[in-house]
Amino acid sequence: MNIELQCAGLIILFILVVLSKSKRSLDLSNHKFFVKTLWACIGCVGCDILSVVAIVNAVHNGFSPLATRIICKCYLILLVVQGCSGYIYISSDAYSHGRVKFYHKIARLILRIGTAVIVFLPIRYYNEDRVVYSYGAATIATYVLAVFYIVVSFITLIRSKESISIRRRNAMIIWQSVWVLAAILQFMIPKLLLVGFAAAVGMMILYTEIENPNEYIDRETGCFTRAAMNAFIKDKYAFNESFSVVAIRIGYLIDDPDFEMQKRAYIRSAFFMLNMGNDPVFRLDDDKFCTIYSNKDKANEDMWKMKKAADAVSDIPAEGHFVEIEDGLAFDTYEEMLEFINIHLDDEERVVFADEANVEALRRRHYLKELINSALQNNRVEVYYQPFYNNQTGRFDAAEALVRIKDENDQIVPPGDFIPVAEDTGQIIPLGMA
Repeated sequence: MNIELQCAGLIILFILVVLSKSKRSLDLSNHKFFVKTLWACIGCVGCDILSVVAIVNAVHNGFSPLATRIICKCYLILLVVQGCSGYIYISSDAYSHGRVKFYHKIARLILRIGTAVIVFLPIRYYNEDRVVYSYGAATIATYVLAVFYIVVSFITLIRSKESISIRRRNAMIIWQSVWVLAAILQFMIPKLLLVGFAAAVGMMILYTEIENPNEYIDRETGCFTRAAMNAFIKDKYAFNESFSVVAIRIGYLIDDPDFEMQKRAYIRSAFFMLNMGNDPVFRLDDDKFCTIYSNKDKANEDMWKMKKAADAVSDIPAEGHFVEIEDGLAFDTYEEMLEFINIHLDDEERVVFADEANVEALRRRHYLKELINSALQNNRVEVYYQPFYNNQTGRFDAAEALVRIKDENDQIVPPGDFIPVAEDTGQIIPLGMA
């Protein structure tokens, strides 16, 4: 029986399952779709092996022809399921949540119709020497459906240059290309039976390139990386899932802390946060960390525990600065939320809450930042001179230049509003030059 390659492919797939289960990973929607595709591939390769065994035994050992046809059709159906799963996995990266739900419904509807067609269409099988395969109307329908899913997957990848990173897109293109090439070779040389093995190799490429959990782990601390946090929060916003955040910065009480002191501080902080529970901990920067919670009460409880532990540290001259966000969805975008964290972690305040006033202050700051840029670009910057009277000479002999900007309605913006923002964002320099 010509099942050596399929067995090798099945071994590769089970190794991938073991590796993915043994590593800490984020519960991202993309990863869920990858796991479903992986299991669809395992089922497909397993049924491929069973169909070859059944055909050989039906031809030579009197095995039930009906059971053989059922097994062969199960393989064909799982082949289409694998194609559908692959498209769903690819499209989940390419489209917004609302659009992707619609496309997924269409893909699954076509799968159901295709499955019914395969079940009712006739199938035959052939075995001579090491050449073993099934053929007939059901097989042709399978090829048509598989080609359909591959084509729409390639179209999705081509159209999604803006939404899928180059690395992810290239890995997905290679995965689909390997599968297509194997199918063409198997069609030309039936005894090769390459499709199952090629599918396994493709899944291995996906795992090593874009789904390996180690890619999202900071090696120094064992926390997830900032890139992992970005992906995790994007997922939360895409699916409108509520979450809470506690972020911490280690603030040193001396001007120039040495490397060993800093290392002890962030390793200790990471260890403490990782041991507080199963909620994911992320390292944002050298001395900045955050934990994302699904339970806001636990977030608040853990924040005060962390502050208490930080205040009790006596061997390192440092203090903790904390930002607590009770509801991450209070922000319009995940970028806005990250901006809030970054701004307030660098504040002198020890604890900052994302209450309504602070969130509105952030939006006001963002508005003023854009207003300054607009004023610089559209010549709405004006200079006023405040004269200084010299009592000794009895006349005005100096003046202070005061910069002012106007909004879209040609109204002067109070300097107390825009000057602090300009100083924080570095816009004070072009304003001074204007």
